[in-house]
Amino acid sequence: MGFDAVHEMDSLDAAIKEVAGDAVELRLVRNTVLDAMFVSGGKEDDDFVAYHHLWAIFPAREQWDYPMSIAVAYLKEYRSTTPGKVDLAFKWVSEDNGPAAIDCPVEWLDRVPPPPELFAGDWRSMVRQRARHIASIGPRLSGAQRKLLDQLREGPVRVKGGRHATALVLVACELATMRADGSYEITERGAAELRKITN
Repeated sequence: MGFDAVHEMDSLDAAIKEVAGDAVELRLVRNTVLDAMFVSGGKEDDDFVAYHHLWAIFPAREQWDYPMSIAVAYLKEYRSTTPGKVDLAFKWVSEDNGPAAIDCPVEWLDRVPPPPELFAGDWRSMVRQRARHIASIGPRLSGAQRKLLDQLREGPVRVKGGRHATALVLVACELATMRADGSYEITERGAAELRKITN
């Protein structure tokens, strides 16, 4: 799967603006570690900084029969050879091509009409199913997951051994995120869930 690239941008935000084109709305999902090997083609790569999903709503095109579309850009953030700059490889996949990623903002599905392709409906079902699961995950966190989340509240944590699996569950549920240095940190949603659990 081929990637395009932008080089030596001043920041990740500047790189995203370059990648986004004429998108009318954007949502960045940072550090999507679960599909890192998919993005890298199954190869080890020591030069990457982080992987992200950039979700976008695009306006109508003359060649389309529907008014707007949802697409995701798989972003691979590299260490630039120029200090202080950002290099970014990216690949856009539109909803009608069946993206593997399903962390699309679920509220967008009510605003953007689905394309006519049959498998787009299946993708939307998976997005909604994931959103329902995430919405219900807080009260059902295991003891180990709650303990790690509580530790993350104090600051970034490096984990070892089996705790990686625990941390990845928190990442998948958007309660934590993985930093470029391999440590994990709590998200705003994770902090909110923790407050609900402890109150």
